[in-house]
Amino acid sequence: MALPINVTEDRIIYIVEISGGSPFRGKSWDLDDYNRQMEYKHSKKIRNEIGAIRQEINVIVNGTCMRFHKKIKFTSAAGKSTLERACTDADRRMKLIDPTLHITPVFFEQTVTQLSTGNMFELMKKQLNEQVNQRILDRIEQTLEDAKVKDKEGNVTSVKPITQRTRDALLKMIEGVKSINILDDETVNTRLDAIKEQMQTASFDDMRNELEDYIIDIQDEDDLEVNPSLPAKGMKADANLDEEEYQPRIMKPKTSAKPQTNINTEDTLPEIDIGEMV
Repeated sequence: MALPINVTEDRIIYIVEISGGSPFRGKSWDLDDYNRQMEYKHSKKIRNEIGAIRQEINVIVNGTCMRFHKKIKFTSAAGKSTLERACTDADRRMKLIDPTLHITPVFFEQTVTQLSTGNMFELMKKQLNEQVNQRILDRIEQTLEDAKVKDKEGNVTSVKPITQRTRDALLKMIEGVKSINILDDETVNTRLDAIKEQMQTASFDDMRNELEDYIIDIQDEDDLEVNPSLPAKGMKADANLDEEEYQPRIMKPKTSAKPQTNINTEDTLPEIDIGEMV
């Protein structure tokens, strides 16, 4: 396994798992075979406040972590410090709303040596390369879409030119993407610097096409067999921050209309795009 030049075998990388209190706590009960009613613990205003705190944490997660097979997130020592500070503040604000709410980060320490089992490190490098390019592609596609002027029927009538201000914002975003290069992979940094050079003069349509082709080439590479020693001890195999899911226990309705099912979930944080950081 060839390590990036800046990475030593005793380099520490962290697996990140963050849990948070749900805004959707409450009680629910069956109305009939097809309908179910729910009574939330908090008002809509409070639920929105809880959701806003969760979103803030998700922005930071997306800006400091690389994803491995979607379910697992890795960060560096610097990313860990950033997340710890943010989660401490978010947890404090959650508890001001409701003492039973929380934002709790857990970090599982891994060395590069541990991660080098089989071809796992090489696969991480491949996924990292794909992720940074995909984030830039998504932002460029959104920029091109926003530039379209449409009539009431949704037909495109004209396209606004890409301004220097827009290019500068994207250059800043690309520089920010470097923060998820927790492996210090020079291939990724070199690629990002090349995209920044393109950004100065190339058309966004050309850049979109080039990024699409580049990502396809990465995806077409033969998958490497991996036999990782993950998840780390104590970590749930399906831990992730990407979905809001809860499956309340369904109970038969009684004669009274009192709620029968308690929903007190500890769910995960919905994903938002890294571009919203800029």
